[in-house]
Amino acid sequence: MPQHIWEADKEFGLTVDPDVRAGYLVWGLPVVRLMRMSKAFTKFVRLFAKPWSEHMAYEMGAIEKDNPFGRLLMKIGVPVCRAIGVICRTLSQGVEMRRELAHHKISEAMLIKEVCERRTNKG
Repeated sequence: MPQHIWEADKEFGLTVDPDVRAGYLVWGLPVVRLMRMSKAFTKFVRLFAKPWSEHMAYEMGAIEKDNPFGRLLMKIGVPVCRAIGVICRTLSQGVEMRRELAHHKISEAMLIKEVCERRTNKG
């Protein structure tokens, strides 16, 4: 990858929504692991990574010509990555809540009962 596109990629990474970034990492890290093990898989990934990186570089002002396939990949990929990121965040918040409940020795049932009682007493 040319240096100016690499630099644009680093800048782009700073602008990405945290949920999009998290979703990308969920599938991106295993893909990189597979690329390290297989030249054939790396060639396959390049069919998508190169157009995407060219569109990203265009969006960041690093190159003058857009890549239409890269634009399509980003148009589809960003919402997909965001959805994955939101799901992962939601699941991790649930795990964190369970840890917090366990730490305070409060069962979920007790917590639900307490919330319901508060609502009943308000109305």
